[in-house]
Amino acid sequence: MDLAKNYRIIAPDLLWFGESMSNHTPDIYAQIDALEHLLDELEVDSFSVSGISYGGFVNMGLVQKHEQQVNKMIIIDSPGITYNVDLLDSMVVKTGVKEVADIFVPKNDKQVQFLVQFAAYKDKKVPKGILED
Repeated sequence: MDLAKNYRIIAPDLLWFGESMSNHTPDIYAQIDALEHLLDELEVDSFSVSGISYGGFVNMGLVQKHEQQVNKMIIIDSPGITYNVDLLDSMVVKTGVKEVADIFVPKNDKQVQFLVQFAAYKDKKVPKGILED
């Protein structure tokens, strides 16, 4: 079934993903704030959310702030409520980067390959053309 036949679908480009940029500090709070502004601008009174990985985590924060407006929530492959700052801090130390955004918000092909290697169980080589795209 095509969801758009029965629901209004809003698929935001999260900040710092795709073509979306912001002057705010790259963190979960900026993401939640952007979604809140979007929902306000579109005059959305109640909603259901779904998200994969980081999108699921962002949605968890949105739902915590607006639980009375939420009909349903689906998250897939997301740390959900088990996430904590200590986990991120240990990942920063383990990988030798300055901040967590250096892991999860790649800016070039080498950083994309690093993220793939970080997330994969076994070595995964991504073709250079795909990495550059």
